[in-house]
Amino acid sequence: MKLLFLFIFFAQFSHGQMHYGKIRGKVMDKNGEPGMFVKIVAVDSKDSSQNFVAGCQSDFDGQFQLNALQQGTYDLVFTGIEYDTLTIEGVLVQNERITFVDSVTMNNVEFDCSYGVPTPIRRSFEDPFGRFTTIQPEDIRRD
Repeated sequence: MKLLFLFIFFAQFSHGQMHYGKIRGKVMDKNGEPGMFVKIVAVDSKDSSQNFVAGCQSDFDGQFQLNALQQGTYDLVFTGIEYDTLTIEGVLVQNERITFVDSVTMNNVEFDCSYGVPTPIRRSFEDPFGRFTTIQPEDIRRD
């Protein structure tokens, strides 16, 4: 009798739990070096407002993992100070599964040092949330 009670008790809890999926991958630059400290943001691909769902940052080896994602399709937005923004659309996540994103290759931003301070040649960019930002050389100089 006790065994039956325990079985029903634990079966009820395991059935009521939420199950999530994960996304793992590796970020590389165009030279084959690990993309360190790249920010990865997952947004719901069905949501036109591009709301943030989950995010993480790549480690020294370029490895990243997004945890606790509900089943669905996501767009991944990769941003880094040394890289152009990259978006991978339509990454499918299934419950209790790990989705592997093969090596993501990001383009390096070229820097212009003619101002005395390393300045990105590309001074205007759009962040993952749709905000447009312009950085001028005088914005990064120290007095």
